[in-house]
Amino acid sequence: MDLLPTFSGCPALDVIREEAENAVQPLAGELEVVVRFVYSPPWTSDRITAEGRRALTSYGVTPPADESGGKTLVRKPIQLSALRRVERTVTCPFCGSDDTTLESAFGPTLCRATHFCRACRNPFESFKPKLAG
Repeated sequence: MDLLPTFSGCPALDVIREEAENAVQPLAGELEVVVRFVYSPPWTSDRITAEGRRALTSYGVTPPADESGGKTLVRKPIQLSALRRVERTVTCPFCGSDDTTLESAFGPTLCRATHFCRACRNPFESFKPKLAG
C-alpha cells in the first residue's frame, strides 16, 4: 500500500506506517500488508478536503485558505514562508475571532506557525501561507 506523508521529515513515520498496516490488515485477510511511503506527486495543503479542514479546526489548528474550490489540485511545490514574517489575519479556530496575533513563525513543524487569540485567550496553530517563486 502506498502512503503519501504530509511531511517527509516527520519523526512519526514509523508509527504512521505501523498504524496504517494494523488498520488495513483485517481487510487484507491472509495477504501481508506493507506500507510504502511515496513522495511523488508531492503533498500540498490543497489536498485537504472540506471534512479534513473541519477536523483541523475542531482540533484547534487553522487550516490554510482553500484556493482549490473544493477540488483536489496537484501543483508544483511552492516554498513555504519558513523564515519571512508575513502579517496576515488568521481566524481563531476556537471562537472565530480575527483579533489574533502571530506568536512565533516557528511552529512544531516547518509548515505551521503559532498564534494567540486576544478574544478567547487561546493559543493555536495555523498553516503558513505558500509563497510563489
